[in-house]
Amino acid sequence: MTRSQGALVTGRTVAKLGEGIFEIAMLWTVIHLIDAPWSLAGVVVVGNVVATIFLPWAGHIVDRRPQQRRLIAMWADIIAGFAFVVVALVWSYLGRHQEYLVILLITAVQSALVAFLFPALGALWQGMLQDDTRQTANSVYTAAQSSAGLVGMVLGGAVISVVSFQMVLGIVAASFGVSSICSAIIRPGTVADGASSSSSEMPGFMAWRQFVRNSSARFFIAVAATVNGGLIAVMTILPFYVMRNLHGNGVLLGIIEALFMGGMIGGSVISRWIHGRPADVLRLGLAGIVGALFCLGIWPTRWGTASAMLVIGVSVGVLSVVVMTWSQKAIAPTQYGKYLAASSMVSTIIQPTLAAAAGLAASLLGTPWIYTAVAMGMAIITSTLLIRTRRKVAAEWVNGTR
Repeated sequence: MTRSQGALVTGRTVAKLGEGIFEIAMLWTVIHLIDAPWSLAGVVVVGNVVATIFLPWAGHIVDRRPQQRRLIAMWADIIAGFAFVVVALVWSYLGRHQEYLVILLITAVQSALVAFLFPALGALWQGMLQDDTRQTANSVYTAAQSSAGLVGMVLGGAVISVVSFQMVLGIVAASFGVSSICSAIIRPGTVADGASSSSSEMPGFMAWRQFVRNSSARFFIAVAATVNGGLIAVMTILPFYVMRNLHGNGVLLGIIEALFMGGMIGGSVISRWIHGRPADVLRLGLAGIVGALFCLGIWPTRWGTASAMLVIGVSVGVLSVVVMTWSQKAIAPTQYGKYLAASSMVSTIIQPTLAAAAGLAASLLGTPWIYTAVAMGMAIITSTLLIRTRRKVAAEWVNGTR
């Protein structure tokens, strides 16, 4: 791994750690500020709405300014860190309701900045990799991100129990500061002349209109939406499944979720040694998720659930790396920022909707039936996507376009 690649991975890992700490500490603080379920929902809604508004704009700017992607990422980190420092300084002068409003504000600011940071760093990462080492590098990057997210959430619970929220804000600001320094160290390769193609010179609407016609981008976005949508449905009703069907407690829930996260990290690591055709790996990974979901639906036992969640985690970890590598090769650098923004935007929109639908359906029908229905839906959607892709590739071979 080169110095620039190491700097990017290090910066994002530290920032991800800070974000995980902030997420748990912020939720814990909101619960104590306003003891009402709507208070947490308000934070989630603000974050999702702001991200949805800024992502299309951010994706276009990242693609339009390929030489400035490093600066976009660096300044997003600097502004985020500065915002957290300001909130930390004024926190002790605020009342309870003012503190909640400030949390909503900092959530909105963070979501807006991450909307620029995510596509900028993703597009930078795509251009820094060579095809012969791409999957190995993606494996390291994904495993580091998953590990940092898990450790951050664990640390968040521990930190907020021993220090003030004001101190947590300072810790998060420092993580963004480290990330900005790492972004400054990055030395991306020279952008080819073709990177300033007509698509990157178009106005935002026209550039997005051309991007929507990209069948490869649509395929990868659909795959990501299917997997993320299935996962959000699974994780939303998992506590009810553990409590009502497995007759377990919080300890069992924690163990099962830890197996899932550990499986994701393990899948990300082992993916570096998987060198089959991407479509075949995609089929195998999706089959693992669907099969495990069917297991949850028809075999509600503790050992069966633990094994199924581990399989789902490993499958998701492998798919994350394989789909990332595949998309980096299939989507042009001039459209990769928009691809990342669009993928994130779709997931941001569908996740709360599917979470609410899964929770409502589970309360009416029971969680095992919902797991079975999710498995069937994922099987149908992914089969359709793969069949269409196969036909498209075959047609391109016949027409001599490949």
